[in-house]
Amino acid sequence: MESIGYYIFCIIAAVVCFLLIKKLTGCMIKMLVAFIAAAIIAAIYFLYFK
Repeated sequence: MESIGYYIFCIIAAVVCFLLIKKLTGCMIKMLVAFIAAAIIAAIYFLYFK
């Protein structure tokens, strides 16, 4: 019966890690898109309005 508790703990830990990685990845993707947009806007400003 001890191994069943261990397996349940491992499954819960895996689910928590998956959800944590999913949230962090979503945030990183949004940050990357915002950075790319800012770089494009800066490039347009320096190339066309200089």
